[in-house]
Amino acid sequence: KIGNAEAETIVRDPVVITTAMPRFLAPGDAARLRIDFDNVDGVAGRYGLSLTGEGPVTLTRVPASISLDKSGRAAVEVGLTGGDPGLARLTLTLTPPDGGDPIGRSRSLAVRPASPPVTLRGLQALAPGERLTLAADRMDGFVPGSGRLSVSISPVIGIDPVGLLAGLDRYPFGCAEQIVSRALPLLYAGDLAADLGLAPGPDMTARIEQAITKVLQYQSASGSFGLWSPFGDDPWLTAYVADFLGRARDKGMRVPDSAWRLALDRLRNDLSANASFEAGGGEDVAYGIYVLARAGEASIGDLRYFADDRLADFGSGLAQAQVGAALAFSGDRTRSEKVFRVAADTLTAALSSGDAVRGGADFGTPLRDGAAMLTLAAESGVAAAALPPVARAVQQVLEADAAPTTQEAAWLVLAAEALNRPGAGLALGVDGQPASAPFFRRLDATDLARPLEIVNRGTDSAFVALTAEGLPERPLPPVSAGLSIDRKVYRLDGSAADPATAAQNDRLVVVLTLGAAEPGNGRLIAVDLLPAGFEIENPALVRSGDLAAFPWLTADFQPEHVEFRDDRFAVAFSESDAMLTGLTVAYMVRAVTPGDFVRPGPVMEDMYDPDRIARGATGRLAVTPAR
Repeated sequence: KIGNAEAETIVRDPVVITTAMPRFLAPGDAARLRIDFDNVDGVAGRYGLSLTGEGPVTLTRVPASISLDKSGRAAVEVGLTGGDPGLARLTLTLTPPDGGDPIGRSRSLAVRPASPPVTLRGLQALAPGERLTLAADRMDGFVPGSGRLSVSISPVIGIDPVGLLAGLDRYPFGCAEQIVSRALPLLYAGDLAADLGLAPGPDMTARIEQAITKVLQYQSASGSFGLWSPFGDDPWLTAYVADFLGRARDKGMRVPDSAWRLALDRLRNDLSANASFEAGGGEDVAYGIYVLARAGEASIGDLRYFADDRLADFGSGLAQAQVGAALAFSGDRTRSEKVFRVAADTLTAALSSGDAVRGGADFGTPLRDGAAMLTLAAESGVAAAALPPVARAVQQVLEADAAPTTQEAAWLVLAAEALNRPGAGLALGVDGQPASAPFFRRLDATDLARPLEIVNRGTDSAFVALTAEGLPERPLPPVSAGLSIDRKVYRLDGSAADPATAAQNDRLVVVLTLGAAEPGNGRLIAVDLLPAGFEIENPALVRSGDLAAFPWLTADFQPEHVEFRDDRFAVAFSESDAMLTGLTVAYMVRAVTPGDFVRPGPVMEDMYDPDRIARGATGRLAVTPAR
């Protein structure tokens, strides 16, 4: 009565269907979808075939039926053409000739832009009684349907938090700093995020807590945070992440207590080790003691020492402002007022000098420092008289229309949220209806089909910040501003190859040569978007030891982060003097799908100085069927 038995069970459709198609397309790409049918257990005869595409893809040469013999096979090839960027869904239905149950398949196919989005910014004053009309021409030059226009009107400062939030949300990379810079403003800007379609409440909480979970993966056992991994010792970055975690805890977000305590312990250790900093430094010391003060764990003796004896030694006005804010959190408001006034003078001078040096150990710029000081002073409720000069200086820098870094964008959103309180006395009329300031609106082409008229009905001038963003109708031209990137393609034997004439199943080596015009200390990232007909062959960098035909590939280049995605290759690294003669990095691809495809140009940028950028030319290539 006790025993066991086993038998194999085959689970399959009577006709097995497999599909082969590109992982993605770009607008205008023409490729093939191959569908193979294997009649393993179905009846013989003519099967009805239905293939439909929803979304930005066009199908051609779709047969209405196929004939399958008993245990027979058949294949069809369907033309695929990419439309506007978006997600398409392909649905296939095979109907047996005997009226049996249909067999269905469904696949998604992304149409990826061939060029990154472009952003155009504008800032103007709206005098009392003056009108501003926004019409559909604001979307000129963008791919139809891709453009968005955000409008921000404030009585205090011309910051467009809605556009900045959109830019942060769209930024494609994910180091620890960028994760925090995307999530930090969401703690305070739920209403603005809702304008982007990111609903406040549970959804917003989930986004923030997802960022907390992700950034904690970059924390080491000692409590420090690395930029791309737990490996790295960056005191300023550790303080920045800890600041976010502390603010998230204050907002009721779930932050593991063990990770939080570990970060605070690391800040205390860094403070002890670095307290005797040299003049012109100390940014990590100031930030660390500020985070400890917010948590109620800073030594008031240390704070008074830094305020009374070392304040002039700090290398930036933001560091001084962080000491001032820490004093306010610790209850010494008299010293806090004095320190904030000194910080305001330092920052006003830096902002007014036109010295827009970006990057460095604290990821900073004068604009980031000014926006952060406005935030800290407004949150602390001290030194109100010191704010207007800094705000005016920040305003002047914003008028230069420079692309903001993630640090600048995050702190500008926080500054707008801290300064632009409702009931500031500005009266507006929007399409004839009264509106108060601050005023935020995000518009698309449909919203602007009828012009939107805004009038200043108040007695004071208003600041209007406009951000138009979308996909460019024409490919972006090549550029080399402080950086250079060159892309060449080789066969496995080391001979030069022309990818425009590749054949299906060809294996090629893509070599990127990365350079800089002059020595720098930037944090760089290079991205090479793949043509849709190609796939990365092996997720590992090619080095001279891998292929004897490439002895000139540098073997000592150690990137901090490498990504092998379906549609791109990316490598991040810290700038070095070796870039003056050129660094080389390579990866292997295979031509997998016949067709005609856009070949985007490679891009390299300084993540914390967007003015330094290199971009190659966009072209086209064709992959011919296997011989």
